[in-house]
Amino acid sequence: MKEYKHEYEDSEKYVNHNALLSHDADISLSQSIRNLGKSYDGMRLIKKNMDNGFNGCWERWDKTELGIAKNEVLEFLQKDSDVGLYTSFKIKDSTASYIVNNDTGGKVYFFAVKLAASYKGLDIPALRWEIYDEYIPEFYDIRTRRDIEFDKFMSLHTTLKRENKKFRSLLMCNCIDWFTGYTKTWKITPFNAGLIRVYDNKISVEYNGETIEGTSKIAFENVKPSIAMLQRTISNESLRGDSETAQKYYNNVIKKMYTLIDVCPDSQVPLQAIQFRRGDTYYSYRIYEGIYYVCKCGYRNSYPTDVFCHEGMRPGELRRTSLGSQLEQLINAGCMRFDSGYTYNDFIQGIWEYRKRI
Repeated sequence: MKEYKHEYEDSEKYVNHNALLSHDADISLSQSIRNLGKSYDGMRLIKKNMDNGFNGCWERWDKTELGIAKNEVLEFLQKDSDVGLYTSFKIKDSTASYIVNNDTGGKVYFFAVKLAASYKGLDIPALRWEIYDEYIPEFYDIRTRRDIEFDKFMSLHTTLKRENKKFRSLLMCNCIDWFTGYTKTWKITPFNAGLIRVYDNKISVEYNGETIEGTSKIAFENVKPSIAMLQRTISNESLRGDSETAQKYYNNVIKKMYTLIDVCPDSQVPLQAIQFRRGDTYYSYRIYEGIYYVCKCGYRNSYPTDVFCHEGMRPGELRRTSLGSQLEQLINAGCMRFDSGYTYNDFIQGIWEYRKRI
């Protein structure tokens, strides 16, 4: 894994993906708070691709989201363009459709990731870009989506890539969420805003006495908004009703430098009346100026002990999955620090264990 710093100038009002895409990863992921302009930049990318005569695709989760997105993309393409330059078509006997640039022949196809299985017969030549907008939703209307969305995406991705060697993917989401099928599969753990991490994944198999190897590159940007971006969006965030969470996030993201590994500045602040056990190690935390400082601690018999998974539970211990959700929210808001890398790794793995249903 390699890490690169990427911060916007204070005056920049909108996100662009130039720095992220410069790493030429097979799959690039961009996450940030909403309304920073990620979708707009994705549409610019797909338009340039079409105007150069290549094909691309735009994806959303289901048909309802996709229908709205297609109208937005068509409106974007037709803005400042000659009348009739772009035409929309439906594919017969399919939920897929496309828009074509009538001069260059470049197309953008529209797919609902939820319906990945229905597209398996498609073979699109000269397919250069796959854009999946809101690949992680702000809210899950259906719980099972969280469980199946990564597999659905990979099924569609495999169908589309085929022999398109220059095929690249850009996935964008309007929320900070470190606990998804994507991050789990590609071993992406929380890191600070303003950074891009690039992961080289390798796989090898033995076949007929030979070792066959494959590689892929994943690039992930945790976007750090500029001052101008925050000024443009903060009023809308305060109207959404969760002002406390938004305030915590903004207070942390605007800091020039901070680290996920840190100790409480005031060691006299008492530990909270709760403790967690993972293996034989106990953890608790102090709260100081709105930040939760997690640290290793000894067993305290006067407080309840929470464990992350059912396996190995001891008499009197609790496993409250609601705590897992609360811890995720704190990490996603940038409000949690860890006294060492070991504590960080152990706690992150523990939160994943909370996700298990048994």
